[in-house]
Amino acid sequence: MISLTLQTTASDTILFVGGGAVAERRLALCLDEPCQCIVISPVITDQMKAWHEDNRFIWHNTVFSDDYIDIVKQCKLLFICTDIKAVNDYIEAIARNNGILVNRADNATVCDFTVPSTIDMGDLHVAISANNGGPRINRLVKQDMMNRYNILQIAIPRLKNYEGRGKVTYP
Repeated sequence: MISLTLQTTASDTILFVGGGAVAERRLALCLDEPCQCIVISPVITDQMKAWHEDNRFIWHNTVFSDDYIDIVKQCKLLFICTDIKAVNDYIEAIARNNGILVNRADNATVCDFTVPSTIDMGDLHVAISANNGGPRINRLVKQDMMNRYNILQIAIPRLKNYEGRGKVTYP
């Protein structure tokens, strides 16, 4: 497994097929990034409805159909979050035929990428992944790290104030 941080641009599309709790968690990670988030699902969570009302993502209030194949082909990342295996298989096949990176909520073994637990402490961003070991392990490690390193939220901004001090510059 290779850990990477993805930088998105305003022209990038991240597609979510499904509107349940898993889609909500994945979508939450993307909403403040410079990208276009699209959800295709006849039902979404209450939180997702609130985000949609705030125009934070585009919602196609319907089941996935061939009308949306072009969106799949053009997206940067695809999160498949339905509980219908045949639909998930179909969407995955379209994505794979077009070189799109896939994360499937119902089958971690076929995911091109996973979504780690994260800790954000100011400018410090820590990703935690148990290599598909399960969310419980990630949660335990995250909690332990937050307990141990929470002081960094205070220390990092102070350390940034010292950045550049004491450096010797030469003409």
